[in-house]
Amino acid sequence: MSKRVLKIGDRVRYTRNFLQCIQAYSGWYPQARGIIVRFEGKDPLNRLAVMQWDVTTGANDPAMVNVFNLEVTR
Repeated sequence: MSKRVLKIGDRVRYTRNFLQCIQAYSGWYPQARGIIVRFEGKDPLNRLAVMQWDVTTGANDPAMVNVFNLEVTR
């Protein structure tokens, strides 16, 4: 597995492995895209990214996501 190095301002989405793990094959999560605003925590592989999502759907939008479940996208 390659080391994930995410930076503030990166445009990200959920990883395929994470989506398969939670069985999200349709709906909002597979299409979710957003920008990392800042990080919470010190460990680079076990910290939370504070997100600004492109499209918000309401109460189900997580404000923070573990960086292990994110990957850079276009």
